[in-house]
Amino acid sequence: MIVIEGRERGEDSTGTVLFEPGDVIVWNTRETLAFATLSPLRKMMIACPEAVIRNFHPDLIGRGRLHLPGRHGFGAAVSGYFEGFAGTLAEMDDSEVHAAVDAGLEIVARAARLVRRDAAPRRASAQFARIMSYIDAQLHDPDLDSAEIAAHFGLSVRSVQLLFAEHGTTPSECIRQRRLDRCRRDLEAARRTESITDIALRWGFNDPSHFSRLFRRRYGVPPRTLARKMPKG
Repeated sequence: MIVIEGRERGEDSTGTVLFEPGDVIVWNTRETLAFATLSPLRKMMIACPEAVIRNFHPDLIGRGRLHLPGRHGFGAAVSGYFEGFAGTLAEMDDSEVHAAVDAGLEIVARAARLVRRDAAPRRASAQFARIMSYIDAQLHDPDLDSAEIAAHFGLSVRSVQLLFAEHGTTPSECIRQRRLDRCRRDLEAARRTESITDIALRWGFNDPSHFSRLFRRRYGVPPRTLARKMPKG
């Protein structure tokens, strides 16, 4: 769909968006996309069989709608093509219309590829932030690992591992370091009443000896050194 004149509001399961002149919108009509006209509207809509999209323009296939704003960048070029197409449609024969539609779909598919490529790092960053929040909330669980994270977010274990690799670490290393940081924080608390073992257990370390080795490796001192420095009660 290309909005030629006027403005309208579109709403689907992902939220609400404003469509303005020049905007190009692509969506699967099997998914609900409700429109509300906000000002006198003129638009062109092209319906294309799903089989054609899958065979010739697979870059247009994706979850949710694709919205190409027509005011700047590649979106403006796409908008210009379809506005010209709409203006000369009455002068074309059927073969010319079909050729113009095919060319337009190829342009939109290329734009979709660019949009999704540029959006991928932002999505990955947001996904990583959500995973880190989940890890922080589950550090007490000694069984927390890549498989549990993947199951919670509906991802493959490999996808989780690759996401952490982009940040220079692994899920297990990240979990271990955050647990150690929490333990150190509690050991350094001004009014600590718990034993070293209690603190280690609270943050998911089941083996006190293993915890002590990891703690010393990270901070250069055993946990009891910090425990002696901090008065109890």
